[in-house]
Amino acid sequence: MDLDELRNSWKSLGTDSDALEPVNRRIASELAKGRAVNAQQKLARNYSRSGLAGIVVVLLAPVLVMILKLPAIYACIYGVFGVIMGLLNYRFSLQISKADYITLPVVEAMKSILSLRRDWIRLHIAGYTMGVIVLLTLLYGLLDLGSDAVAGFYVGLAASIPLVYFKERQNLRLIRSMQQEIRSCIEPDKA
Repeated sequence: MDLDELRNSWKSLGTDSDALEPVNRRIASELAKGRAVNAQQKLARNYSRSGLAGIVVVLLAPVLVMILKLPAIYACIYGVFGVIMGLLNYRFSLQISKADYITLPVVEAMKSILSLRRDWIRLHIAGYTMGVIVLLTLLYGLLDLGSDAVAGFYVGLAASIPLVYFKERQNLRLIRSMQQEIRSCIEPDKA
C-alpha cells in the first residue's frame, strides 16, 4: 500500500511541476526585464552626467581666453562644442529613460533597444567628429603659445582618452546587457 501511495504522490507532483513551467517562464521573463530596466537607469544616469559635463565645458571656455590668452574664437568653438554635446547627451538620456521595457511586448522592447544602440552609434560618430575638429582647432591655436602649452594639451589628451574609453565601454556593456536580458525573454532556454 505504501508503494501505491508513493506512485500517486509522484504522479501528482509531475502534474504540478508541468503546471509550474509557464509560471517559471513568466517570472524569468519579468526578472530579465527588471535587470534590463536597471541597466537602462544606469545608462540614462551616465548620459545625464555627460550632459552636465557639456555645461562644464562651456564654463571652462573663458579660461582659454583669460589664462591661455587664446583668441576668443577658440573659446567660442570650445563652448559651442560643449553646448551641442551637452544637449545631445541630455536628449539621449531622456530617450533612454522614456522607454518602458516592462510594459512593452518583448519583441517591441528588443526593437527599442536596437534603435537605442543605433542612436548611440550616431551620437558617438557626431561627438568624435566634432571633438577631433575642436581639438585640432585648439592645437592650432596653442602652437603659437609655445611648447609648454602644446605639452599641456598632450598631457590632458593622454589623461582623458583612457577615461573616455572606460566610460564608453561601460555604457556599451549596459546596452548589451539590456539587449541580452530582453533577448532572454524571447529565448528563455538560450539565456
